[in-house]
Amino acid sequence: MRVYLVDHALGVFAFDEENKLISHSVRDLKNVEAVADDLIRMEKGELTDSHKKVLEEIKSKFGENVGVVVETDKLASAISKLGLNVVVEPRHKGAEYFRENVVDLALKLGLVKSPEEYYSLIHEVSMATTRKKIREAAEKRDLLAAQGIRAIDDLDKTINLFAARLR
Repeated sequence: MRVYLVDHALGVFAFDEENKLISHSVRDLKNVEAVADDLIRMEKGELTDSHKKVLEEIKSKFGENVGVVVETDKLASAISKLGLNVVVEPRHKGAEYFRENVVDLALKLGLVKSPEEYYSLIHEVSMATTRKKIREAAEKRDLLAAQGIRAIDDLDKTINLFAARLR
């Protein structure tokens, strides 16, 4: 049996071969910053609590021999550490089905009350994720500048030391 795993801002969803939702874990959608943190962790190839919950449920229902289909190599690497068989298929059929029906699924599961609320939520999460990524990039750039200044200070001290020894 193959299980198709889909990551989304709403949570992690698992579909069977007939596109039937067999497991899901919804994120705390009231905490947009936490959702943004999860999305960034996912991009880095780390498993979130939602992933772990869905994967444990899949493992208990179907055993360790189930094939878990994901879209990225990073996610596959993290899941394989849990002892599951992982296959990487970009744009797999579970992901395609989910993307075509995400608003309907969100409404059906009671995650949002209207399509407008869904799009507003996705906008908020996207903005929070972008802010965090920009902040992270700026911090890296600031760190590089500070390291450059320290290196110049070290060079200045070394030059002064050599100049003093030459006198």
